[in-house]
Amino acid sequence: MSQYHRSLNLDVARGSAIVFMAVFHFWYYLSRLFDWSFRYDDPKVFLLRLLVMTLFLGCAGIGLALQAKRGYRWPSFLKRTGLLGICALFISVASYMFVPNNWIYFGILQFLFVSTFVGVLFSFIPKISLVMGILIITGHFFVTGQIFSTISEYLISTYNISNLQYYFSFQFLFNFLQPYLNLPKYTFDISYFVPWFGLVLIGIFIGSLPYKLPSLPNIAIFKILAIMGRHALPMYFIHAIALAPIALGIEWMVNGNQSTAMQLINSLF
Repeated sequence: MSQYHRSLNLDVARGSAIVFMAVFHFWYYLSRLFDWSFRYDDPKVFLLRLLVMTLFLGCAGIGLALQAKRGYRWPSFLKRTGLLGICALFISVASYMFVPNNWIYFGILQFLFVSTFVGVLFSFIPKISLVMGILIITGHFFVTGQIFSTISEYLISTYNISNLQYYFSFQFLFNFLQPYLNLPKYTFDISYFVPWFGLVLIGIFIGSLPYKLPSLPNIAIFKILAIMGRHALPMYFIHAIALAPIALGIEWMVNGNQSTAMQLINSLF
């Protein structure tokens, strides 16, 4: 299969991630307006968020690997990444202005900006990236006790390694920066570098493989998803801005009363 087809598959995957992210955010907006349950420890919410993050970050890693194989075109790479950084900064500044107690200091865009630059260093060593990615993900869940909880609790109580959680979760960095940047304890969007960067590293390894992917059928749905994937950054803003008013319109039709401006602002973030 040609490199073009492989890139086309990647665009379809990115477009699919946008669709699933829209579902996730629309669910969140409706939960705020109708007082529905929306908890990150809910298996349905967790799995949907995991799917979105896996698609986005895996594609980011695969894209870095493909660029490394072709040879980085640094001017265009820096231009694209710089635009991502500007958009990430805009989100942070806008959220700080409107919701200073819950502003977004390291959401998905900020994460992608940082992980792109760090990922470049690993894009030339895909096998090491795979090992590091697996270690980061399994290490995170082990240390936090989300898997192998019995073993984790035993090690923490027996060998007093509770500080390991403090450093592995980057809590030390948050505590250091919090008074200087007014970092909130609760933010509307947070993408922790650990364990999510592990997905980028695994994506780098997948993108480095020589195997050919089958061509996708030439049907409308894949064409639409590919277009969305090629324009993932503007699609991110469009879906975030468009879905909140739609959710508010549904609430108005169901409850028969208009929502306040503050509800709209909170829903946008």
